[in-house]
Amino acid sequence: MNQYLLFGIVALAIAATGAYFFGVRKNRALAAAYSAECEGALRPKDRDYVNIGGAIGFQLTYRLGEPWTEAKGTITLAARQSLLYLPVSLLLGMRDRFAINVFTARAMRGEGHLLSASWERAHGASIEGRDRMKRETLDAGGKHFVILYDHDDLAPFLKTLAENLPQAERFRHFCWYGQNKTVFLHLAPRVGTVGAVMSSVMPRVTERLKAGA
Repeated sequence: MNQYLLFGIVALAIAATGAYFFGVRKNRALAAAYSAECEGALRPKDRDYVNIGGAIGFQLTYRLGEPWTEAKGTITLAARQSLLYLPVSLLLGMRDRFAINVFTARAMRGEGHLLSASWERAHGASIEGRDRMKRETLDAGGKHFVILYDHDDLAPFLKTLAENLPQAERFRHFCWYGQNKTVFLHLAPRVGTVGAVMSSVMPRVTERLKAGA
């Protein structure tokens, strides 16, 4: 075997091994940061985390106090542990994602969505029943948003969320889903995003829920 080829193979193997251990360590640190921020915002009474495929991410389950009952979410991480696959995954748009459903036993009226405009263009068609909802656009925090709603009183609520949203560039989708008694939040997180956004959104959502909306 050509010695240069052999050297190249060995060098690639060393780089791949180093990238694996660095990537796993980085992903675990990010998952710990995102989960700590989430816990800080929701203050769960009990918590459980289930690892997904090693360095890929975690599923979380929280038991919450009134007016909420529980939260279920997923932290999905970029493939930092794979030197060869990481560039491909980034080109395909596969980056860190944080998604969570927070559930209540209280009555919730209507359905409403707040989406970044770019996310709505790419994924809005997957929202069941969107054709029966009213649609508006707005600008807030230097970002374009779309709101969808089936009750008029949801419109000012969704606009307030958008106007007070920190780190709006990391926001993807919020849903108030009365039929399932849950709210949903989806972010493209970085350290600090989960805590900042949830600490802005959840008190307003809780206030609306307690008001019997």
